[in-house]
Amino acid sequence: PFGYSMIASEDGAVLDVADFAPYEDCEECHERQWEELEGSMHVISHTDPLYRNTAELALLEAGEEIYAYCSGCHAPQGVTTGLIPATAEEDLPEVVTAGILCDVCHQVSRLTGSSGPWGEPGNASMVLSPDEDRKFGPPGGDDEAADHEVEMREFLNRSEFCASCHTIVHPLNGLRLEHTYDEWKNSIYADKGIQCPDCHMRSVEDAVKVAATLSPVVVIGQSEPTGEDREIHPHYFFGANANAEELGGSPRHGAMAQARLKSAARLEIELPPSVSSGSALEFEVVVQNVAAGHSRPTSLTELREMWVELEVRAEAGQLLFGSGHLLPDGEIPD
Repeated sequence: PFGYSMIASEDGAVLDVADFAPYEDCEECHERQWEELEGSMHVISHTDPLYRNTAELALLEAGEEIYAYCSGCHAPQGVTTGLIPATAEEDLPEVVTAGILCDVCHQVSRLTGSSGPWGEPGNASMVLSPDEDRKFGPPGGDDEAADHEVEMREFLNRSEFCASCHTIVHPLNGLRLEHTYDEWKNSIYADKGIQCPDCHMRSVEDAVKVAATLSPVVVIGQSEPTGEDREIHPHYFFGANANAEELGGSPRHGAMAQARLKSAARLEIELPPSVSSGSALEFEVVVQNVAAGHSRPTSLTELREMWVELEVRAEAGQLLFGSGHLLPDGEIPD
């Protein structure tokens, strides 16, 4: 019933929008998690201008089923309640346009990707089972002090959960549009048991440490102020979006993204020991992926570009050669 998205409810029926709590309700007990999450790309998943333009174009050109396919990951609570695509954008309630709510991830009862048409997670291949008195949490997340029941779900710690939305497959012809999960599966990170949350939910310092040691960093703290100290999961959810501050209003997320980008690759220039006056200077620029558990660049193929900007200057500073400088219209030169 939800277009081409694989998002589902337990019985296939449309859900009630009242089943989804706003962030403010969760913040009452989980202030730390909200402070970490606020300003992330998850919070603006529905309102990010680049996504809005793309999604509106998809709706115009390909129809409501495709729009639901996009929204199944960007606003799952909107699709499963039937408000998307049936309701005009300006009439949607705030809880629908608020991004990936706590009540999205923590109401997922099971994943369905392995039994789907591609045999792997993707296109929102998960089942939402809302219940205000019960949430799903990772192993160890069953505090007796919780005001609601907590059921353990092993997949909340694993890359397959992230891949449910961060693998995107064309719903009609099977073309892989985003295959970060597959890149991770074929990496040393997967071999060492490093999962997506081990880098992307953690601080920059912990993510860098994970890449250097290929071992998860255990964070100890409280899930909520009255709980016991135990292993917890930070909720930063940041990646390579260096414009996160402009989009989500969070200077911290913008700074973290830039720091992660600076740590993810190593650039080296291989020069000859000397060169004769008047002869050609030949050298190589080497870019190595040293701290990303997947390809660089990754994500949606047509949205991600990476280039090297190079300058050769004389000893006095004058520019002798330049390559990779953006053109006035923002395009990368040939």
